[in-house]
Amino acid sequence: MHRLRRWLAVASCLGTLGVLVPALGGPSTPPADQVAFGDVFRYQGVPMLWIEPDSGRIVDANEAAALLYGRSVVEPRQQHFQNINLLSERRVAEERQPDTLAQTQRKELWLLAAVMALGAVVAVLITAALGLRRRAQWATAQWQQAQQALKMREASLQHLARSAHGMQLALQGAGLGSWDWDLRLDRLQLDPPALQVLGHSVATLPTLNMTRWLDLIAPADRSLFEHAWARHLSGQQPLLECELRLRHRDGHEVPALLRGQVVARGDDGTPWRVAGILAYLSTLHEYQRAASLAEQVFRYTHEAVLVTDAQGCIVRVNDAFGRLTGYAPDEVLGRNPSLLASGRHDRAFFAAMWNALQTQGHWSGEIWNRRRDGALMANWMTISVMRDPRGEVQGYVGVFHDITQRKQTEAELQRTALTDALTGLGNRVLLHDRLQQAMARTARHGACLAVVMLDLDGFKAINDTHGHAAGDRLLIALAQRLRALVREVDTVVRLGGDEFVLLLPDLIRPQDAEPLLQRILQAMAQPVDDAAGALQVSASVGVTYYPQEPPVDADTLLHQADEAMYWAKRSGRNRYAAWTPALANNGGTSSAASAGANHQP
Repeated sequence: MHRLRRWLAVASCLGTLGVLVPALGGPSTPPADQVAFGDVFRYQGVPMLWIEPDSGRIVDANEAAALLYGRSVVEPRQQHFQNINLLSERRVAEERQPDTLAQTQRKELWLLAAVMALGAVVAVLITAALGLRRRAQWATAQWQQAQQALKMREASLQHLARSAHGMQLALQGAGLGSWDWDLRLDRLQLDPPALQVLGHSVATLPTLNMTRWLDLIAPADRSLFEHAWARHLSGQQPLLECELRLRHRDGHEVPALLRGQVVARGDDGTPWRVAGILAYLSTLHEYQRAASLAEQVFRYTHEAVLVTDAQGCIVRVNDAFGRLTGYAPDEVLGRNPSLLASGRHDRAFFAAMWNALQTQGHWSGEIWNRRRDGALMANWMTISVMRDPRGEVQGYVGVFHDITQRKQTEAELQRTALTDALTGLGNRVLLHDRLQQAMARTARHGACLAVVMLDLDGFKAINDTHGHAAGDRLLIALAQRLRALVREVDTVVRLGGDEFVLLLPDLIRPQDAEPLLQRILQAMAQPVDDAAGALQVSASVGVTYYPQEPPVDADTLLHQADEAMYWAKRSGRNRYAAWTPALANNGGTSSAASAGANHQP
């Protein structure tokens, strides 16, 4: 405690000395322009006294001095500086032990200086440590950025290397070489494909300069190169391009195409570097001729051609496509070929198409499409898959032409071959085809088939009386009546003359045919109004049924129906008769077969 008070006394003396300077030259009250100092004096944590120099009386004391000396010290002009106990004790101690006090003060001052020096060192060390930390953080950030930049540069270099390698392969695949001319060093480098055009290699033809390059050019073409070179370097031509004859290693001249441009310039715009390609002109001309021929085939072929990308979007069509479909190119580009869909094909059709494309790489067949105006057209189409060298699908090409007319012609020929020219009914060819189908259908479904043979009664008299033209008109009218009587699944054919055959499939039982047979007899017996007058005949009808035991074939069924028809005719005409085994055994005289006869009134 004694040491603490001693330190406070020292602090007090330092504070007192601090205020003696302004007080020595002026009045006891601080001047008005030093009022700001009052705040410092009042709230300073070090004990401070305001002392009148002449009398030694205490004018004022701050709170720190009041705490140290007592509250009485703050009473203005009540205390004298020499009356403060601490200072008196210190003065007595100084008289008794002057040497010890001086030594103690020196030690205290040295200790205070040491503490202050230590604090300064610590502050310097802390500042240095903070600086080092900031520098370390900055260095770390810079290192990380440098690493990231290095990785990006490595990736970029790898990409450039791959691109360069790919470009080199592409040039080689196209029969092209590349060259690079450093104008500052006058050094021309040709890559291996370019050297190969001249029959050289890197060993036989090292780096060139302008003089050696001109020696390789045919004398008649040197001025052509020099003129093109000068015009490009001066900026008059954006590209350097000229056809030259170059000296091959074995002495002969090879036509070549030189093409390039300035790729680097100095700050003043002076060209530093020129690079380009060198192509063997014969090969290039072959490529150009092949491409031109392919373009001409694409443009002038009468086959419609459309090309799509891998996603099936149309990327190109030819002129024939527009003529055939009615669509202009800008109306279909970017769209799917389904815009031509007719709606006549089901999903199974397109599933088979895509399966063939995926497994075989192509598909061919008939397909119905729809023109821009909505008209249907039959096309014969071939679709092929386009693949790159790796086998990846690049797109599809479809080639097709219109076969609508051919289909119509075929349909007409088929109709002519299968129908009766006079009545439009089926003919004998159609009868045999439909009879085979009806018999197979009956066997599958377990139904019954009726085969009806019909012959007109009195038709010869019509021809003899009114002529064959009237007879033909009568046949046409009766054919229309027969067609109107039967169902959609039934078949009506004319065998020739006045004979007709009807096939009535899908009957549950034979008796189900009888109502129709009755209506047929009535319809045939009705007069036909004609220019020649009322034409009237009747019909004799024979019918047989299938299946039978034992089984019979188609020709047997027709023969049975014919026998029943003749029995009906011999039995009085205008009636029908059903064939039975008894009818065949009795030579057509069985009365059992006439159970369904319909006599004229």
